[in-house]
Amino acid sequence: ENTLVIPWEDLEVLAVREGDLLHLRLEARSGLKLYELLAEGRMLALLLNPNQDYVYLRLLRALSARLKGEFSPQAFGPELAEKYRQAPWEALQDFARKVLELALKRLGGADPAPLLQEVGQAMGQEQEAQVLAEALREYLGRRPPTRETLGGEVHLLSIGAEPLALKVGQTVLSLRPRNAPSGDPQEDVLYVGQAGEIPRRLKDLLVYRLPEGTVVLAREGRRLAYLVMGNP
Repeated sequence: ENTLVIPWEDLEVLAVREGDLLHLRLEARSGLKLYELLAEGRMLALLLNPNQDYVYLRLLRALSARLKGEFSPQAFGPELAEKYRQAPWEALQDFARKVLELALKRLGGADPAPLLQEVGQAMGQEQEAQVLAEALREYLGRRPPTRETLGGEVHLLSIGAEPLALKVGQTVLSLRPRNAPSGDPQEDVLYVGQAGEIPRRLKDLLVYRLPEGTVVLAREGRRLAYLVMGNP
């Protein structure tokens, strides 16, 4: 299966060849940008899973160090999780995004599985390393992402002046916009939160863990997309 994206004015033509068939689809560029953010958010949801002392984030950091030639299993042990737990969520998510970006840059398109298997064995986390390798393969192999490859139902909304409410199971998330003084929608701030909690700021991407599932929210200007993933 081969995929090609052709820019055309404010649209993009997505061409996918499957055997002798060629599928064509027109997408607004902003829509594709939102899908790319959602795909990144799905990866971040795995990395930010706190189970087993943030094992997936530690494994990805270990992979990045191994690619640089500076891997030591002791440097990525469970004690790192305490720092992650104490960090504000926004700072932890930004950190995970940078770890992912650096690891992918060092990987350079190579298959992550062999080296992840190596670091996983050294850290005693072989099964988790395999899960992370499959997630990275899926993330890298489905560029550009589409509604079909993202998994789960993708919801698209427009951000106006009034608050929005998203219901996830029994939980209601409130989305409250705050317009920028410049009037530029790219500089507007959107806050997401539950009643009684300090809201979190949504710049372009936010991973929000709930008992009912993990909500991945992506934003570009006044367009918002989100999907809900099941918790492991």
